[in-house]
Amino acid sequence: MRKTTVPEFRKMAGFSLETHVRQCGVHGQYHALQTPVGLSDCPHCNARRQQVALLQQETQAFERAQLRRAAIPERFSDRRIDTFHATNPRAQAAQDLVRAYAHGFADVRKNGRGIILCGGVGTGKTHLAVGVIRQVTAAGFTALYAVLLDSFRSIKDTYRKDSSVTETAAMARLTAPDLLVLDEIGVQHGTDTERMLMFSILNERYNQMKPTILISNLAREPLEKYLGERAFDRMREGGGRMIVFDWESYRGAQA
Repeated sequence: MRKTTVPEFRKMAGFSLETHVRQCGVHGQYHALQTPVGLSDCPHCNARRQQVALLQQETQAFERAQLRRAAIPERFSDRRIDTFHATNPRAQAAQDLVRAYAHGFADVRKNGRGIILCGGVGTGKTHLAVGVIRQVTAAGFTALYAVLLDSFRSIKDTYRKDSSVTETAAMARLTAPDLLVLDEIGVQHGTDTERMLMFSILNERYNQMKPTILISNLAREPLEKYLGERAFDRMREGGGRMIVFDWESYRGAQA
C-alpha cells in the first residue's frame, strides 16, 4: 500500500498548500501555511513557545518532587504565603514578616536565622510555614516538614535491637535540609530525653548554620520553658525572632 505523503495528508486535513508571506515583529518575514483555522504563525515563535512550555513542565515536575521530599501533609499541600488571608493588622504583620523571610532565604541560609511561630490553634502558623517551604524549594533549596513527636519516635525507634536505621541516620534526616520546619512543639511529655533530642537537633543545625522554623500552640512563656534556655537561645541567634499568632482561629471563624 502506498504511503500518504505529507502534502497529501495536509490537503486531506484541510490545509491549503498555498503559502503567504507574513511579517513577524521579532523574526521578520516568513512563509505562512494556510490552515483550517487561518494562516500559521512564525515557526521561530512557535518553537520558542514550545521550549517555554517544556521548561514550565520540567519546572513544575521539579517543584512537585521537591515538595514530596519536603513531606508536606496533603491537607497543606496547596498552601502558599499569598493565600493566607490576614483578617487583622497583627495577622498582616505576621504574613509580611514570613514573606520577607522566604524572599530573603538566600541570606537567611547563610546566617542560619530561624523563626518561631507560636500562638492559638487554627491561626495559620502551619499555613505560612508551608508557604515558606514552597518558596524556598522553588528557589532550589531543600526543606523538610516534620511533626516533632514523629521525629522523636523515629529517633527512639533506632534504639531497638532489630532497628535497621541508626540514630545518626535518623538525626541526619532532620539536620540535612537547608530548612527544617518542626510542628506541634510542646504537645510531647517534655521528658529529659525529649529535651536532649530537641537540643541535639537544634544545636546540630545551629552549628551547620541551617535555619529552623518552630511551630507551637503554646504561648511565649510556656514555650520558652519547654524548649529550655539553651535551645531557645539557639533560635534567637543571628536575629531570629518569635512571631505570636494571638488572634481568633480561622477554623472557628469559618464554622
